[in-house]
Amino acid sequence: MNEELISIIVPVYNVEAYIHQCIKSIIEQSYKNLEIILVDDGSKDKSGKICDDYARKDKRIKVIHKKNGGLSDSRNAGITVATGKYIAFVDSDDWIEKNMYEKMYNECEKFGADICICGFFREYKDKTISECNFGERVYDTESALEELIKGRVIKDHAGTKLYKRFLWDNVEYPVGKVYEDIRTTYKIIQKSKMVCLLPDSMYHYRQRKGSIARSGFSEQKIEWLEAVKEMEANIKKNTSEYDEVLYKRIMEVECSLLREYFLYSTEEQLKKNYLLGKKIYLDIRKNRRIFWNRNTTKVFKLISLMSYFPMGVTAKIFKSNAMKQYIEKKYVYYV
Repeated sequence: MNEELISIIVPVYNVEAYIHQCIKSIIEQSYKNLEIILVDDGSKDKSGKICDDYARKDKRIKVIHKKNGGLSDSRNAGITVATGKYIAFVDSDDWIEKNMYEKMYNECEKFGADICICGFFREYKDKTISECNFGERVYDTESALEELIKGRVIKDHAGTKLYKRFLWDNVEYPVGKVYEDIRTTYKIIQKSKMVCLLPDSMYHYRQRKGSIARSGFSEQKIEWLEAVKEMEANIKKNTSEYDEVLYKRIMEVECSLLREYFLYSTEEQLKKNYLLGKKIYLDIRKNRRIFWNRNTTKVFKLISLMSYFPMGVTAKIFKSNAMKQYIEKKYVYYV
């Protein structure tokens, strides 16, 4: 059987400490028919040179050197030059299992799917957590989109997916915006006819201090909520089928933001972001009944229940060690 070409796009920016592990995990894939596109986004360290060194040793590697434009701009640059039937993305501080693309390609061929999605590992300094809470499944467009909106089985992450190239025709990542995966993945799902799940964790997602996903509550983190609202507005333009699940996703993001506001803010940050926190708090209080069904996690039910209390009382409850430990143990990650 002839293996189709897979184009793997790797945006690179100031990651000389991690880039070797990333590139090696790609060039050592058991699936050999690869086009590896390294997009140096104006790195100020040795990352660009490291990319060039690998390209001299492996003819499958192409290097693009460009002016700094951000993650979305780098991915778009890679998509433009990609020639494979399939496209995949790996962030340059992450790495992948040796047989990842062999398994995902075989799943796509087996089911005739346009997208294959695998599980992933969250890699912390002191621990590794596998996130793969599904078996082998196949979804049509409508079911896949609903699961993406829910954010539990199908997540927005670009790195855990193998896409047919045609899905990216006339679709770009939003340059200058954060939470680019949330703003883009639903568009790709809408264009697909079949999505399959590979029930193995294959992608290693490095959790670095300073990344947006781990930065705690801030004005920038509000962009997470704005990204989900943007997705809601665009999906609603064409159908009202997902109105309830979209609204619930927005409320769950608000609960997550409130969790970060109370758990991870210093006294100074609590004061600085008080108005943002209060706005979210009052919105949860107003709409808390949406969480009272059997499909809602206990943590979100608990947060919605605490919205009955004055905000200061809730803050003290969140700060207690018992509450911190419980929420951290039970919390469902959406990014």
